[in-house]
Amino acid sequence: MRFKTILLTLIFSTVCLSNESEYNIDRLDWGKFLDKGSTVSVENLYGNILIKKSYSQSFSIHAVNQNHNSKNNKAQFLIEEKDNNISIKIAFDKDHLIEKERSDISLIMPKGLHLSIIMDTGKLTAKKIINPITITAESAQIYLTTKSQFNVSSNQGDIFVKILDNSKPQSSSIQSYKGDITLQYLVDKPYIDVISGKTVVSNSAELLSTKKQSQRHVLFNNPKSETKINIKNDTGNVILIDKNNK
Repeated sequence: MRFKTILLTLIFSTVCLSNESEYNIDRLDWGKFLDKGSTVSVENLYGNILIKKSYSQSFSIHAVNQNHNSKNNKAQFLIEEKDNNISIKIAFDKDHLIEKERSDISLIMPKGLHLSIIMDTGKLTAKKIINPITITAESAQIYLTTKSQFNVSSNQGDIFVKILDNSKPQSSSIQSYKGDITLQYLVDKPYIDVISGKTVVSNSAELLSTKKQSQRHVLFNNPKSETKINIKNDTGNVILIDKNNK
């Protein structure tokens, strides 16, 4: 069993953001060829995350860190490799960040990898993802378009998930206690199980006609459908958009 830990401190590539040079911009690029079936785990608590698909089997991450000069609060880039699985953590020297301090990252994901994300604030955007993905956030805004299985949660942030055509994500889930949840789908009649404190709305009269409700529990469509989506929400809105409904 191979286990390797790499600790990289972001190398300065200073850019002045004001006349007083209050902030520095630090950049780092790292990549590796990974076998199909490998898992990539990323923790980036403060900043935006952009996820794109790779057209090779090479995984890469591009990080841009913005830190305040006077606070000497550099970001560290911790990578752990175990059995061809990758764990990446971006952390600042000091837990308390001032305004505008953050790390924005881009992930280039090959087909066949599993992806796990942990974040706090910021925005996550993932376009046309074909990787199974798990996202756990505190207040981040999440925008995901996918063909694969997903489990997405943001306690206070809004979540938008679009299931692309010709995809069968099977059992997937979306959860937000205070944020709004929007599910948009092109697949034919997914089974949707909603637990919510508010009324579920949809553009599809056909979908709403299948509704079965018991207290906070609402079911839509046929339970035998290959695509099953579980949605949990407390005070936010739940919006279901059927793109087949013209």
